[in-house]
Amino acid sequence: MEHLVGTDGYEDLAKALASSIAGDVIVVDSSYVASDEVVLVDRAVTIRSDGGQVTVPPLVIDAYGPVSLEGLRFSVADGLASPCTATAALFDADALAEGVALCVLGGEVVVSGTSFEGESGIGAVVVGGQAQFAGTSFSGWTRGAVWAVGSAIDVTDSSFLSGSAVSGAGVFAVGSSLLVSGTTFHGLHASRDGGALALFDTYTEIVDSVFDEVSAEGDGGAVWASGSGPFDVVVASTVFAGSGLTSARRGGAIAMEGGRLFASGVAFTDLAAGEGGAVFAERSVVDATRLLLCGNEAEHGGAVALVDASLALRNGRSIGNRALRGAALQATGSGVIDVSQSTFVDDAGDAVVDASGPAVLVRGSILASDSPMFRLANGSTGSGDHDLWWRGEVGVGDATGLALPSVTDVVGDPRFADYARDGDCDASLWLLPDSPAVDAGDPARLDSDGSLTDIGAYGGPDAVLPDLDRDGSTWGLDCDDAESGVYPGAPDVPLDGIDQDCDGEDSCDGDGDGVCAPLDCDDEASGVYPGAPERPYDGVDQDCSGADACDLDGDGTLDGRCGGDDCDDDDPDHLGDCLNEGRFGGGCSTLEAPRTFVVALLAGLLLRRRACRVGRP
Repeated sequence: MEHLVGTDGYEDLAKALASSIAGDVIVVDSSYVASDEVVLVDRAVTIRSDGGQVTVPPLVIDAYGPVSLEGLRFSVADGLASPCTATAALFDADALAEGVALCVLGGEVVVSGTSFEGESGIGAVVVGGQAQFAGTSFSGWTRGAVWAVGSAIDVTDSSFLSGSAVSGAGVFAVGSSLLVSGTTFHGLHASRDGGALALFDTYTEIVDSVFDEVSAEGDGGAVWASGSGPFDVVVASTVFAGSGLTSARRGGAIAMEGGRLFASGVAFTDLAAGEGGAVFAERSVVDATRLLLCGNEAEHGGAVALVDASLALRNGRSIGNRALRGAALQATGSGVIDVSQSTFVDDAGDAVVDASGPAVLVRGSILASDSPMFRLANGSTGSGDHDLWWRGEVGVGDATGLALPSVTDVVGDPRFADYARDGDCDASLWLLPDSPAVDAGDPARLDSDGSLTDIGAYGGPDAVLPDLDRDGSTWGLDCDDAESGVYPGAPDVPLDGIDQDCDGEDSCDGDGDGVCAPLDCDDEASGVYPGAPERPYDGVDQDCSGADACDLDGDGTLDGRCGGDDCDDDDPDHLGDCLNEGRFGGGCSTLEAPRTFVVALLAGLLLRRRACRVGRP
């Protein structure tokens, strides 16, 4: 059943709720003016606007069954409290006075097409329940947009803009699970940790999202994660972008304290921090595949800084990261640094990799920077195999063991297809076909296409080769990866000067008869080509001899069907007499044919007349 709130219905939302039962729909008219009182939603209903976004008062949801909120606008004035402020005060005492717009005390809430526009306080607090936010925007909240305590939060296709908090200006979560997909975080700031997300004992997945110009005065310019027990943070196909200004004390994008970070297909660009321009990890495990680390900067660890942590990096690209003191990748304490099939280009600092304690293993990677590649000390060991070295020193430092370079390594210009040594973050760093890194990797491993392994970020089984024109054919197989109509097996337009099917030449056989123009005198007819069976007298030159077959007996006279005078084109000694021999369908001159017809017609008339006379009574 529907209940209308507004000019033609209930005067306020609370009265409509009191008259509803589970499953009802409450439609809020655009004429509705929200009161300053908090409204309790204690049953499973849908509250939606009749069009556009309608402002509603702060809601407290404590219901059995799902509650749906659609097309609404939440805001809160200073000092407006709700039952959730007591929970908020456990973590931020000042939040008690600033209020909460949406309070979920258990149950399940689905929020869609809704905006949370704050001037102070917290947008939404979820305690022990489930909340889904889809197509929802948050802006202006001074104590954080969403708080989750012992809850499950799912955020899809939403945005968090221009907000602040002590920790986690986007989402602050404790003992919860958080799923984020297709969402943008921009212009957020935390006075302590986690400019966008502050996570404690919270399992988190972040997919297809963007963190742009978010910052924290403590750790984790975008994401801070910590916990008293095991926890995971999974990030995939996501971008962290900065303005080049310092965005955190440690971890310009992500700071981990404990737990495990799994990152795949993530880009970190133009970020800055005191330690770990992009990522800082302490007592953590970082497992990363296909990362882009470009243009990041820090005092120590221009791209990554590790303390008693381990890093496994596969198919990564590190471009132009800078350490004012230290290295682009810096690790201290215990742990293992295992880098495979990665490319380091123009990273700057005292070294590219600086390890004081951890073991360092580098395999199948391109090491191409003017700065010394390694500085190992305090018991660190360094080993590698099937790497490519170009420019700079091989290694410096007081390492316990340094087996670099190895006898399997290659020295030379890697021959990148799209890089001009200018720190270009858009450079993919794939290899030209004549690169010394092509097929020069570990022969025991193969590329994803089954060929010998290339050295660098596009080699090995975990590599994903670029497909710039998105035609389904990747770089190295596609002969023109800037043109979507060109790829192996594409239809090849003949004689247009373009090799669409990547077979090495433009097609010259338009009709598919196996003969190219100009030898084929009609490249649009598959039955016409040199040597094709010739059908005489049809006006078509099937065998490309220069003319249709009209003189089969070779007597020099064309058959009548070709406009000639030969009435017997099978006999070279017999031209024939069209009139006397009665050959009316054969070769006759243009004069003989009508005359013969007239004679025959007259003869027929005479016979008919004679028959009529004989039969007259």
